[in-house]
Amino acid sequence: MEQIADPETRHIYKLLIGRARGEGHEARFTYRCDSPDCRRFMEMRIHYVRALDQVEFRSRVLRLERREPVDLIDPAYASRSSEILRICGWCKAVSVDQAWIAAEKAVEQLGLLAEQALPRISHGICPDCKERLTSIGAQT
Repeated sequence: MEQIADPETRHIYKLLIGRARGEGHEARFTYRCDSPDCRRFMEMRIHYVRALDQVEFRSRVLRLERREPVDLIDPAYASRSSEILRICGWCKAVSVDQAWIAAEKAVEQLGLLAEQALPRISHGICPDCKERLTSIGAQT
């Protein structure tokens, strides 16, 4: 858990793992794992393997959508400013002016194409994903 910097995201994972360890329960949810030129819609299944006393995480791709590359989410993009943008680690929405919007829209709204350097990215969780995942983790 110490590799997860965002405390809310860490809490969500603890809830989901707790649910998976529960008697006969598993946590299953959708999320996004995008690359700069592709939206990847994924599903994760977290379940407890009693015989090994381990929690297993399994992900699968549900759908891929090609798109024009978004430099904002490209970790190899070299020129970054000291500004930090929060992006939801689950749906890839970006926090802009107290709202969560798609990365492509955030680039346009913030005028990032005109900037010399793009902001750094910090992962967190948007309110919609927090509610959705907390309810999955809290089910009994």
